[in-house]
Amino acid sequence: MMRKTLDAVLAGDARKGDVLGAARIAGIMAAKRTHELIPLCHPLALSQVTVDIEPGIIGFVGANGAGKTTMGRMLTTLLRPDAGRAAVAGHDVLTEPQAVRASIGLSGQFAAIDENLTGRENLWLFGRLYQLSSQQAAKRAGELLEQFALTDAADRPAKTYSGGMRRRLDLAGSLIVHPEVLFLAEAFTRPKMMQTLAKLGFSQSYTYFTWRNYKNELIEYLTELAHGEMVDYYRPNFWPNTPDILHEYLQVGGRPAFQVRMVLAALLAPSWGIYSGYELVENTPLHEGSEEYHRSEKYNYRPRDFDAPHSIAPYLTRLNDIRRSVGVSIGPPKTSIAP
Repeated sequence: MMRKTLDAVLAGDARKGDVLGAARIAGIMAAKRTHELIPLCHPLALSQVTVDIEPGIIGFVGANGAGKTTMGRMLTTLLRPDAGRAAVAGHDVLTEPQAVRASIGLSGQFAAIDENLTGRENLWLFGRLYQLSSQQAAKRAGELLEQFALTDAADRPAKTYSGGMRRRLDLAGSLIVHPEVLFLAEAFTRPKMMQTLAKLGFSQSYTYFTWRNYKNELIEYLTELAHGEMVDYYRPNFWPNTPDILHEYLQVGGRPAFQVRMVLAALLAPSWGIYSGYELVENTPLHEGSEEYHRSEKYNYRPRDFDAPHSIAPYLTRLNDIRRSVGVSIGPPKTSIAP
């Protein structure tokens, strides 16, 4: 019955109530050539935005109400801007919406799956909505179920899946047609999901280094990364801190702790980075027991004097010099970012 209904929808013979679809909202986005976006609704949710993004992994962060979702909806053709223009994967979102949709995959904050269908049926459905033939959709569903380690649960209703399994099924659906651009909402930080994304080619892999601060934790984690099965496909990216995470070790350890974590990150991973303010040993939490920064730049931009006497920026420079001396390519220098 499901296939008959879907075929009727695709043929244009279905009732209005039969139309099937899913809206997926993006917060973390990888897009191309986007210009001057203004939303449809008033008061303005987004105004005078101009960005030009090259292929790669791009993250958008900001406070609630900053316009991330609005921008994502416009780039994915779910919301028509009042003015300006935007192109994704070389296609104009206003004049070529069908081409945009055919070029992108979307996985939102909440899994857009039908819980009454099996995992296999969900993926088959996504394939048919993308105009694949029934046979092509079934073949692609089987490939993705295997790739996302869902084969054993393929013929179970999705309502019996765990939260992690539902998220993997949702992401698999967004990859049904090998999209040029993939829109992801929220960070995918569960181990199995991170490993799956690494296998798909997301080379700057997120890690748990931020929370590994003691000797036994570091030995165990680095052994897993360097000698486990992930060594074949996982390129770890070490960050001592992030816009969301100010670990207790940095809060209480002061300057020595900041220096220790910099050395570990810079010399133990092929890629590393720090969040702005690290050079000035900023370690005041939002409140006691919190891992979030006080006056985080997620909410407001603030200038800093990186030449201040207490800055450890020279230490950062020295670490990158060491990396260069052993042949690690770190590219052009960037303020507050250690490649």
